[in-house]
Amino acid sequence: MTDTVIINGNPNKNSISNQIIDSYQNHMENNNIHTKRYNINEIDFNEALLHGYKTELTVETIAIQQEIQEAKLLVIYVPIYWGSFPGPFKSLFDQLLWPKVAFNMATKEYLFKGLWRNKQVRIIYSLGGSEFEHRLLYHRAGIRSLKYGLRLTGIFSTKTTALENFDNQKRQTLEYYQKQVRKAAAADLRRIKKQA
Repeated sequence: MTDTVIINGNPNKNSISNQIIDSYQNHMENNNIHTKRYNINEIDFNEALLHGYKTELTVETIAIQQEIQEAKLLVIYVPIYWGSFPGPFKSLFDQLLWPKVAFNMATKEYLFKGLWRNKQVRIIYSLGGSEFEHRLLYHRAGIRSLKYGLRLTGIFSTKTTALENFDNQKRQTLEYYQKQVRKAAAADLRRIKKQA
């Protein structure tokens, strides 16, 4: 059984985000937490919901839904562009939080009765500028959008980690960002153990 599902929402396969996520994943694996990682640029999914909720989901999308259903922790890594996230990630996120899989309005299984209730979530996001600007100018619009969708499924325990200044002169070293995510992983490890 998978304890932790990691979704890498960065479509750039050459980004240092892969090395950053490696640090998170390695910390969990080194502490006997079984993880399953999905990189968005390798996932077979419909990048446009041309038929809304009547769109046929791919086999891999359904498999990821099932992995999340069984996992204790969902980790999302996503870059923030102009206050929100890349289009492919938005489409995948919408398909993972699918009606009758993550929530069911007809049977009133949403919010506190959501089908994914009691799960833990960690959102790790990278920013071109500072978190202060992100909050002041954009009011964390993308992150708030993610949290809204997750709450609909019953997930209210969401922690965030901001990796600032990816695209300006204040950019830190790779090791600095890796240290941040290892710290987040250590905190998530404690959260998982409390659930046991």
